[in-house]
Amino acid sequence: MQGNISFWLGAWGALLATLLAALRFYEAWRARQRLQATHDFTSDPNIGNEVIVINISGTPVMVNYWVLEWSKRRWWRKRQVVSTIEPEHGGGSFTISPHSRYALGFADADYFDWGYKTRPGQKLWIKLHIAGRRKPVLLKVFDPEK
Repeated sequence: MQGNISFWLGAWGALLATLLAALRFYEAWRARQRLQATHDFTSDPNIGNEVIVINISGTPVMVNYWVLEWSKRRWWRKRQVVSTIEPEHGGGSFTISPHSRYALGFADADYFDWGYKTRPGQKLWIKLHIAGRRKPVLLKVFDPEK
């Protein structure tokens, strides 16, 4: 009888520990930083273009630096960067609050042409250098073929 009780207590403890570990993994999965990128492009340089970074997670994200990259796909490489747009004078840092967005504006002198005829086969990506991460996050902003 003594051995039977210890078996059931051990099984109960193992089951409870497994359920609690699964709950912790689920909480960590939901709390991770999740970002999306979208765009609002116009053909008028006075109004300008916007690249919008959306934080869909519950934690704030601090971006130290960003780079916009026009790139082509190559069969021997994943991506080949054709041209880049970078912030001037160290103005590339910002913080995105939880469940909010941040818009990067490109008007007047910063305006860039985005049409399929001017950039055939190229896609626009934004590379975000986020505080606390070793590698930058790469998000697709625009694909003129779609």
